[in-house]
Amino acid sequence: MFDYVLPTLLEMPEIVMNQIFSYLDVKSIFKMQKVCHQLYNFVEDQKPDIRLTSIELKATTYGFTCFISSELSGNIQLKYLKTAMACPRMREHGILLEHDYPMPIFFEDIGRLLDFQKSPLRELELVLKYKKYDSEYGQMLGFVENLLKNRSKKLRTQWLWMSALDQSHVMQILPNIDFCGIGRITVADAVVDYDKDVDQEMEIDEILGLKQFNEFEKLDITKFLVDSEDYEENVVEKFLDISEVYLKLKKITIEDLKMIRNLEEMSDYVPHTLLEMPEIVMDHIFSYLDVKSIFKMQKVCLQLHNFVSERKPDIRLTSLELQATTYGFICKISSERSGKILIMYLKTGMACPRMRENGILLEHDHPMPVFFKDIGRLLDFQKSPLRELDLVLECKQFDSEYGQMLEFVKNTLQNQSKKLKTQWLWMSALDESHVMQILPNIELCGIRRFTLSNAVVDYDRDVDQKMGSDEILELNFNDIEKMVATEFLVDSKDFKRKFSGQDVGDSRSVFKIEKDNNPGFGDGKKCEFRKIR
Repeated sequence: MFDYVLPTLLEMPEIVMNQIFSYLDVKSIFKMQKVCHQLYNFVEDQKPDIRLTSIELKATTYGFTCFISSELSGNIQLKYLKTAMACPRMREHGILLEHDYPMPIFFEDIGRLLDFQKSPLRELELVLKYKKYDSEYGQMLGFVENLLKNRSKKLRTQWLWMSALDQSHVMQILPNIDFCGIGRITVADAVVDYDKDVDQEMEIDEILGLKQFNEFEKLDITKFLVDSEDYEENVVEKFLDISEVYLKLKKITIEDLKMIRNLEEMSDYVPHTLLEMPEIVMDHIFSYLDVKSIFKMQKVCLQLHNFVSERKPDIRLTSLELQATTYGFICKISSERSGKILIMYLKTGMACPRMRENGILLEHDHPMPVFFKDIGRLLDFQKSPLRELDLVLECKQFDSEYGQMLEFVKNTLQNQSKKLKTQWLWMSALDESHVMQILPNIELCGIRRFTLSNAVVDYDRDVDQKMGSDEILELNFNDIEKMVATEFLVDSKDFKRKFSGQDVGDSRSVFKIEKDNNPGFGDGKKCEFRKIR
């Protein structure tokens, strides 16, 4: 009925075919050649861009490795090894191709990759794993050099990383790369080098003589020693137009040092010193530091000390435990950046030798003021929510010290511009006043769990300790997801007054209450009441 006949795939215009191939990854493009002879010829003639982001070619044990990456196909690892030389695990981590003579197959494959690659690479790596394979590596570099020379357009890459045993290896590749596309060049030795303690010298006269040398943004050749006396011109002066240079010189003169120091005067741009940075930049820098590093920065100079004291960068602790214990105090802190840190503030001569192995031991005739100063700074600098805040009394005999610690923590919390948040508050208490020193000064909406306990070591555990609860029960329990206080006896009258009606809200609470004959509140003995939302 219609005169129009749809074209077959091979009858499509080239622009349509090229658009189709732009959606295919490297594996699919090469698989298309196996469909038919015409598609094989189309791919060979057009050479669709395989759009790799990185290529790594490595001369390694018993053969070669090719590692390629692209946004469409991800990472692909190909191993070209001599027959029967591969261990079983090698088959688990890539495609293993075994052959009596793997080099020709390897060269054929990488030839096609470099021939079809048109878009710029992010990274090109040419790697020699062991020096004993320098012959195979040399042949690989020679093959890559010829491929690059025969391209209609030079290969572009943002970063070239290559192993080299001498300057000739570097010069096989660098002149054949589009330098305007190179942001960074790293020249290294063999990956596994048993002579790393011996500095290997390298001449760089040909590298310095390249026309596009000054277009490098970053150059790193620190794996080799450069003898500046081999050159008539000043070697350091040659690198002045490159943004970043990492170089190991055999000898450096006073003139070289003066030239380096005068770089700022030679440029119109004078960089900020650290203390001249805008506050937003400084805050960003401090966001990468852990608690130890932040406080160490105050020791650098007076200006940094003042900056840290005024800005109070967030130390981002995840947990904080303060404990009144034998002969002093203990502070345990945790963070994702610094891990766990244990600091013990004990009276002089009272610490046993093993304590020094488990944390930082600070001995003092009067440890309490030192302890208070440190925890005051921790609480003052903590801005992000804690996962856990523990206030612990080890033994009842230290209730006086514990009381002073709670008083100090209360005053510190009250003086903060914003209330401290924590997902879990665990605290020892001997009476209701201890609880009321801390609980009202915590942002309750941030508390998921509140546990109230006695002293850790309690020699009167068999005797139930009574605790008044009228002030605690007046707090807004709707903001607490779970409260556990089973180590104390709560007056049933206070308990019933709060929880007999709708006041229980959404909280999940566990209490022990006194003997009561009312149905629903016990059977004449102490019992556990649990209200689950």
